[in-house]
Amino acid sequence: MCVAEAHKKLHTFQYTIVFLPVDAYSGEITLENIPEGDLDDGIIKAVKWFHRSELGNRVVWPEWIKEDWFWQDAKAGFPEIVYTGVGKD
Repeated sequence: MCVAEAHKKLHTFQYTIVFLPVDAYSGEITLENIPEGDLDDGIIKAVKWFHRSELGNRVVWPEWIKEDWFWQDAKAGFPEIVYTGVGKD
């Protein structure tokens, strides 16, 4: 498991993101579950699954999702909990 936190001063909230390995998934990724008026409503324009090789120069958050250590850990099934710290704006 990989855990990241973020503090957003502008919106005075904090959230935690947990990355977990999966063997399979079903369904389509969609924007339909973002409630109208939610902080992400209108900010997130599109969603898509990406293969690591497609990340390239794309802006992603957290940035370390492009790093080799993350993908090596993911491939190993996240054998240990990795806490990546707190991102602040």
